[in-house]
Amino acid sequence: MLKVVFDSTVIVGAVLTPSGLAGELIKRAKAGEFILTLSQEIIDEARATLRTHKKMREKYRYSDEEVAYFFSSLQRIASIVGELPAIQVVRDPNDDFIIATTVKAAADYLVAWDNDLLTLGNYANTPIITPKAFLQVLQNQDQKE
Repeated sequence: MLKVVFDSTVIVGAVLTPSGLAGELIKRAKAGEFILTLSQEIIDEARATLRTHKKMREKYRYSDEEVAYFFSSLQRIASIVGELPAIQVVRDPNDDFIIATTVKAAADYLVAWDNDLLTLGNYANTPIITPKAFLQVLQNQDQKE
């Protein structure tokens, strides 16, 4: 089964538009189509983004309770890795922990909307792709079965 890491932008997207692409990928993770692997650092960054961005809150109108429920359910389905290796490869050093999570997880894919990650293309033989490209991977996998 595929092991996949989502960056925090994909997780935030799933909260903001549950019926959108990121929300669909979370549903597929819940259905056991792949193993979603995260680190506490990714979860914390996504949670902080949702809590602190006033314009996002105004536009999407979500409550702290909805955010708490989402992360509670996310932590039940995700495999959480810790003790991340020290890695310095992303042009935005604030994103290095996402690559470190991918390495620690021995992930098959890193799914991201963050251009600083996407421009790498891959790291340690792990493709870094958009949610749309990963959905295509899942659909191709479905056709083979």
